[in-house]
Amino acid sequence: MTKDMTSGKITPLLINFTIPLVLGNLFQLTYNAADSIIVGKFVGEDALAAVGTANPLMTLAILFINGICLGAGILVSTAFGAGDTELVERQVSTTAIAGTVFSLAFSLLCILLANPLLRLLQGLAQPEKENAHVPVLGIVTTAAEDDRREAQSEALVHAAEEHGFKVLEMPVERTQEAQIEAVRALIVYQVDAIAFTPLVESGWDNVLREAKSASVPLLSIDRAIRGVDDVPLQHIGFDYASLAEQAADALLQQRMPRDGVLELYGTVNASDAREIARGCRASLEEHGLTVTYSLCGDGMRSRGCEILEEMEDHLDEIGYIFAQNDAMALGAVDYLHSHGRKPGKDVLICAFGGGAELRALQKKGEVAVIGALDDTQLAELTADAAQRIAKAPWKPYIALADTAVLTEEGTADA
Repeated sequence: MTKDMTSGKITPLLINFTIPLVLGNLFQLTYNAADSIIVGKFVGEDALAAVGTANPLMTLAILFINGICLGAGILVSTAFGAGDTELVERQVSTTAIAGTVFSLAFSLLCILLANPLLRLLQGLAQPEKENAHVPVLGIVTTAAEDDRREAQSEALVHAAEEHGFKVLEMPVERTQEAQIEAVRALIVYQVDAIAFTPLVESGWDNVLREAKSASVPLLSIDRAIRGVDDVPLQHIGFDYASLAEQAADALLQQRMPRDGVLELYGTVNASDAREIARGCRASLEEHGLTVTYSLCGDGMRSRGCEILEEMEDHLDEIGYIFAQNDAMALGAVDYLHSHGRKPGKDVLICAFGGGAELRALQKKGEVAVIGALDDTQLAELTADAAQRIAKAPWKPYIALADTAVLTEEGTADA
């Protein structure tokens, strides 16, 4: 049936002519949608991605064919309007042949040049290394008052990055509540493992169970926490008790005319403070001495200074000061300097940590003994442990880094 569009009312003719074109485009869109639905649901994500990658090439071919048809349509309509049916037939047949030849040629080129075309479209799979999952280690860093703790945090971040981790660092204030909130935030983020130095050893039961429920292993660094029955202990630290006993022995070999002992205790309910106190007391007992005064400085430089100020009337009794970290030892030295006393002569100081500032004071003879902690090795052990527990979480894991007793005469491994 032939429809003569050169006569009659224009509006009905245009409507009748437009409807098939619109329906054709809708069917083309329906085809694309059905293709994506079937491939995505029954074949898989990779196949759906392949369909999407090939779509620009198919669109290019369709638009080229449409261009040929539009050009041929002008020629056919001109011949039809002139009433030259023979020319109309010739142009239609030529258009059909040209479209078929182009389609075959285009298909052959796509088959032969599939790899270069996909590379051009960035559709080839990237190397496995680029697509590999990068593990994330969440590190909770707590505000510190000495350079040793700062250096420990820096070493931990560096070691984690060297082991292939992306590090998500969470700096917090020196409170257990702040540490718990940071750990919970990292659990929500779904990192592969969390490393933190707990201020105290108790009060972690709930967050440990939350981490286990979310399959995010927790690794306590330096200081230990009390384990929960259904959550295995995973800890990297130091043998503080053994180090403290050997450091105290080294200090007490230097006899002073005054045998009073002042202990600058760290954070109450912290594992390092408890173990250092235990080791020092064992050595003091062997030397026939005991702790004369024990005051809590909470690991702070300012408190180390304040405690000596509070003890001013009793300092003439004190021959030995045991400071459980760098900060409190530095605070004690600050006070002694400001009040005309000579650390290293009027009183002997033993401190635990070993940051750059404390070692500089030892070189000057103002700190007699340092119970030094190898934070570089601690960081390496932590990064290695994080890799292991990320692959096999919630298995017991404990490792201890090296320690050493530093005196003015030399170094001895603890």
